[in-house]
Amino acid sequence: MVHVGTTPYSADRLPLEPLLTITAVCNLLAISKQTLYRLIRAGELKPTRVGDRLRFEPEDVRAYVGRNREAAGVP
Repeated sequence: MVHVGTTPYSADRLPLEPLLTITAVCNLLAISKQTLYRLIRAGELKPTRVGDRLRFEPEDVRAYVGRNREAAGVP
């Protein structure tokens, strides 16, 4: 029996972050949709398909930014 206010999941499970849309990723990275599709084709960013829509894990977008950070003293 599940009580109101409790969760059926274990306490060590992390909540999911919302998936990002194509527009959201473009806005976050300040790139065009064309550039984003080029990154997808090159395997730089891997989308998740939800129905007929493409979505992105925020962690994957962060990893992409980290991989492409310039070494010129940018933290």
